[in-house]
Amino acid sequence: MEQAGAILIFVTLFLGLLATSALGLRLYCRYYQKARLTIDDYLIIIALLLSWSVSIASDYVAATTGVGNPSYVPDEDTVIFASKVNYFTENTSITVMGLVKVALLLFYKRIFVTKTFNIAANFLIAITASFSLAVLLAIVFSKWPIKDQWNPEVPFNINIPAILIFYVAFNATLDLFTLALPLTAVRALQMSKHRKNVLSIIFTLGSLCVIASFLRLHYAVEYAKVKPTPSSFFEAPFIYNGLWAIIEQPVFILANCLLTLGPLYHAKYGPANWLSPLQSLLLPSSSKRSSAKNPANMQKKKNGGCNGCGLQHDIQPYQWERLPNIDAGSNSSSRRNGKGWGRDVLLETETETDTVSWEGIGGEEVVSRPPKALV
Repeated sequence: MEQAGAILIFVTLFLGLLATSALGLRLYCRYYQKARLTIDDYLIIIALLLSWSVSIASDYVAATTGVGNPSYVPDEDTVIFASKVNYFTENTSITVMGLVKVALLLFYKRIFVTKTFNIAANFLIAITASFSLAVLLAIVFSKWPIKDQWNPEVPFNINIPAILIFYVAFNATLDLFTLALPLTAVRALQMSKHRKNVLSIIFTLGSLCVIASFLRLHYAVEYAKVKPTPSSFFEAPFIYNGLWAIIEQPVFILANCLLTLGPLYHAKYGPANWLSPLQSLLLPSSSKRSSAKNPANMQKKKNGGCNGCGLQHDIQPYQWERLPNIDAGSNSSSRRNGKGWGRDVLLETETETDTVSWEGIGGEEVVSRPPKALV
């Protein structure tokens, strides 16, 4: 096995294990919250399984052929086998990227429930699904019947290098829009500047995906410049393009899953408890001190409710996804702990007069408007 093949196997296994671990923690968070799995969870599970299939197929080719060896001359059977693997990995990779983006946008919709945000998210979901399907159909019918796909003597019906560059470029553009969507919503929230910055950093984990996408675009352009030959599958331009196509998938899955690990961060023995003393030392919050001295806020916190609501809220920011269906005008005074509800809802502010105090990351007190739970 050549050095390039060994690097390919190491990278795919390492990133695949990271993505699998992140998904395992995501599912454990659901169990910890006693929450049911939602459609975005199922889409990520499917995407990870497909991603592993791409990695295994690519690693097998790297281990059994002369991938990366400039002097390697494949025989006809090896070229046909590599063509079949390439056809499978191309279509599966496009499917994985589409599933991961749709899952991420569905997750965003459960966090931000404003009408404008939902319209924008639905629009991106429709564009992502339509684009992925269109590219899949273009590849499937680039040679027809399908058996001609692994016949090197049959020419393609379309310009494959152009399709590759178009797909990678448009895919990277979709990544940018998907990344920017929650950042605009975070800036509109009523909370401290520090809290907004923390949430922005969390959501910019997707920038790792954008970097991977644009690096792949670079190598896709370089690959398109090379005249295809029967041995193209084993040469450097194709290897680099294929490597970044494989890297994209677990990186997207990893970033997607990290966004859902808030409950573990705030768990009894989670990182929030370790980092809180350090954060208080390095980032003292003037808003916390001023709010703590405010008699009105102290009284509201003591009463455990908000003015005019009649409900006692025991809500943490990381529990925003799971709130009961509360009528803000109800006279009920029951206390809820945020666990075990079977409906995914979020907060929407309604009035500007009343406030309710929540505990943010590291113990910072965040003052916001009274919540209303929406289905």
